[in-house]
Amino acid sequence: MRLDPRHPEIYLAQEGYAYNDMRRYAEALEALKRAYQDDLDVHFALVETYSELGREQDARAEAAEIIRISPQFFWKSIS
Repeated sequence: MRLDPRHPEIYLAQEGYAYNDMRRYAEALEALKRAYQDDLDVHFALVETYSELGREQDARAEAAEIIRISPQFFWKSIS
């Protein structure tokens, strides 16, 4: 981030993904909420993060945002 401070939203997304991988969901949420919000990958990560934190309503809101951004997206449930 120090080398290219002009685009912190890109690095914040990567930071959020890394925190998710480490199961540090509170830190992931903080970074992802500050990341570039028109990126589908950020919203997918937020769905995961909210779900892991037990915040199902917020996870569903992020899923709705994915569909808003990309109406042609098809989410196949694995059951």
